[in-house]
Amino acid sequence: IPPKKPANKPIIKDTAKILPKPVIPKPKPLPPEVLKEDSTPIARKMTERKRAEQSRLTIDVDHIQLKLYDNGIVDNDTVSVFYNGKLLVSHQKLSEKAIELEIQLDKTTRTHEITLYAENLGGIPPNTALVVVTAGNKRYELHSKASLEENAVLVFEYEPKE
Repeated sequence: IPPKKPANKPIIKDTAKILPKPVIPKPKPLPPEVLKEDSTPIARKMTERKRAEQSRLTIDVDHIQLKLYDNGIVDNDTVSVFYNGKLLVSHQKLSEKAIELEIQLDKTTRTHEITLYAENLGGIPPNTALVVVTAGNKRYELHSKASLEENAVLVFEYEPKE
């Protein structure tokens, strides 16, 4: 008896193309003209709190990068971040993964402020953040703490190179 031939199976061609992973562009610096006074409800609430200057740096570049992390134990701290009174990010949870912000400084102003507004106190009060600042080829690690009564303010004095 001759061996039995296998039944003809239909040939299925996979027509789906393998797509490359999407490229997520880095956030572009916000131009100074976009960063004017903010009148949103959260901005009004931010101005009602006391201000606690946490650190002051002199920088000679007009572009900075911020990376915000929960400082210490990740306990669900949530913040909103402002640059010179303008909301940049709202209700962002701090964790071991950075919240990244690129900021183009307004060259017509010498003093620039980053304000961290605590949306909550997380599991362990106060709301704490590690802010890693890159300004040109310099890197700084700043620590901040905010409460429901007081904002954390980081001040940058812009002094361009001559």
